[in-house]
Amino acid sequence: MGRSIGKLGVVVIAICVISLVGAVDVFAAKKRGKSKYKTVDVSNGAALSGVVTLKGKAPAVKKFEIGKFPQPEFCSGVDTKDGVRVLNDVAVGKGNGLQDVVVVIKGIKEGKPYDLKKTHVDMDVCKFVVTGGPSQFVGVVSPTVNFTVTNKDEAPDPKTGKVIGVLHNPHSFGIAPKKNPSTMFNLGMPEKGQTLSFKKDMKKIRRAPVMKLQCDQHEYMQAWFRSVRHPYYALVGTDGAFSIDQIPPGKYKVIAWHPILGEQTQEVTFSAGAKESVKFEFAGK
Repeated sequence: MGRSIGKLGVVVIAICVISLVGAVDVFAAKKRGKSKYKTVDVSNGAALSGVVTLKGKAPAVKKFEIGKFPQPEFCSGVDTKDGVRVLNDVAVGKGNGLQDVVVVIKGIKEGKPYDLKKTHVDMDVCKFVVTGGPSQFVGVVSPTVNFTVTNKDEAPDPKTGKVIGVLHNPHSFGIAPKKNPSTMFNLGMPEKGQTLSFKKDMKKIRRAPVMKLQCDQHEYMQAWFRSVRHPYYALVGTDGAFSIDQIPPGKYKVIAWHPILGEQTQEVTFSAGAKESVKFEFAGK
């Protein structure tokens, strides 16, 4: 014979349900809060400067037979010799300065204004060109910032001779440790002057610290991006040097990331007004 719960039982169950829902809401709020960066006044902030170098020889450049890909005559206009397209994805400058490195200070929750508005890439002579920074090969992305791509290419059609847009197919992959790369966006762009926005797709970068961009029509077209959540990052110059200012006092991990050579981490303590320096050295061949 069944027994009724009774008024007291109903009240107890209701309290439990309300408590559980409240706990879930609090947890969700805390989780959301972790990803939000807050702009505050940074008085007497610290500064960081440094240099990233390569020890030893750089790995050999990647080579592609240009004739194996569409529009070989047009696409051989840059980085090509004797029918071989070259991709130099480990570039070294003056004083063995390693280029195409992103330096990020990890763990800062509030500080100076975060003014990254957009990341833009041009497809120009069958090459991804990251705009607005010292590197055309590497940039930064963010889950809340727009990512746009423009096709600037046109060439005579091999069959008709009519000048038409060169078909490119930008395909991005989110890359996270110990996980297979996952597609973020993948779309053909056949027309010169065509610009596409992938802002909604950038939300997927929350699950991956790195994004690779590659053209499915032309394998040698590649670019790389590091995900950032605040303004405390820098792309190194052609000599491997960088600087970051207005750093709130505290102990943080400083990460130097290169898309081919990986990343290195150093822990640095910043006191108010201090000027700190670091050196990163990546191993070559």
